[in-house]
Amino acid sequence: MTEKKILIVEDNFEIAEIVSIILEREGHEITGIVESGENALLSAAAITPDVVISDIGLAGEIDGIETATYISHLFRIPVIFMTGAVDQETIERANSAEPYGYLAKPFNKSELLSTVSLAIRAFELNMKAKESGTRKIPSCVKQMCLYEEGIVITNTLGRILYINPYTENLTGLSNAEMLLKPLSEILHFSGNTGFDPGALSQAAYFGEDEETVFLKDRSGGNIMVRVRIVPRRYRDEDTVGVIITIKEISEEKSAGVRDAGTLYRPDTGSAAA
Repeated sequence: MTEKKILIVEDNFEIAEIVSIILEREGHEITGIVESGENALLSAAAITPDVVISDIGLAGEIDGIETATYISHLFRIPVIFMTGAVDQETIERANSAEPYGYLAKPFNKSELLSTVSLAIRAFELNMKAKESGTRKIPSCVKQMCLYEEGIVITNTLGRILYINPYTENLTGLSNAEMLLKPLSEILHFSGNTGFDPGALSQAAYFGEDEETVFLKDRSGGNIMVRVRIVPRRYRDEDTVGVIITIKEISEEKSAGVRDAGTLYRPDTGSAAA
């Protein structure tokens, strides 16, 4: 099997260490061991592993299933679940994340290696099928890191899951700082009207949307930008989150927009003349 980068998400260090040792002996690179869903999102965005092996039950603001859903559907990274004794409701929730495999605890070396191998193969075949034109491939997190425009990923409640390096440079804020913060902290309409989840829900329901808004930087300054909101769906039906692309508007164009009276003045909230 070709060497892969693997992130382990497990709050039981003994189990995580055993999994790590087995995989490293097979030639894989363990990019990290993290204990919470929040750290898993940060690590997945920063390191972009080839596979994530995650426990279903994690402590923290977001559990293992919710974390895996975001990593799988928004970051386009395959996830394998490690599970103990769980009820049927939990299994049904876990299936909605569309994992590429399950490891029932306790599992042995052979089960671990075969599950990882099958998951990698299934994911690669899935990507090839999409590339052949059967389905359009949305940008994965690896591409977002190199994208020369801003990108923000949120869940459907408007909580930030990821900002790419371009957005970090624009705002002076880091991905770690913004994780799970409301989108309204960095994007707002003129007059400081927050960019609330309603706009995201509308985009998620009707499809893509475009808006001219303001991006707030660390110092409190405002940058006029054009944003494009694209829902990210799974099973072609349910929306798991949205991807927002951010493009700066030049000073000349910005002045033109204001002169046209299509925006409110940020300082007064009154209509532009």
